[in-house]
Amino acid sequence: MPHTPHTPGPWEIVEGGNFVKVGAKGFQHWIEKHHYLGGPLSVADVQRNATDDYKENHALAMANAKLIAAAPDLADALEKIANLEIYKNGSAADYAYKIDAIARAALKKAGR
Repeated sequence: MPHTPHTPGPWEIVEGGNFVKVGAKGFQHWIEKHHYLGGPLSVADVQRNATDDYKENHALAMANAKLIAAAPDLADALEKIANLEIYKNGSAADYAYKIDAIARAALKKAGR
């Protein structure tokens, strides 16, 4: 299966006063060293919604950041499922082909 280049995982979440960011492993250290919130390890800025409820706003931003940070792991897991051959020749072949089709569609959407 061809791979589309992206920032290699794992990705981590970095929080600051007014921001939530997702970056490649080592991003937190890079920010501390360079005192800059962007750079080569930055993957995504997660926006906080403009609401008056800070706790709700923060929880939503963190949930979004966790989902984004999990993307490389999710894509790897789907790729492993798509490459499984365990049930394709057994009695559960129809089930395996359905899993295969779903996993391949998700991988394509993820750029894998």
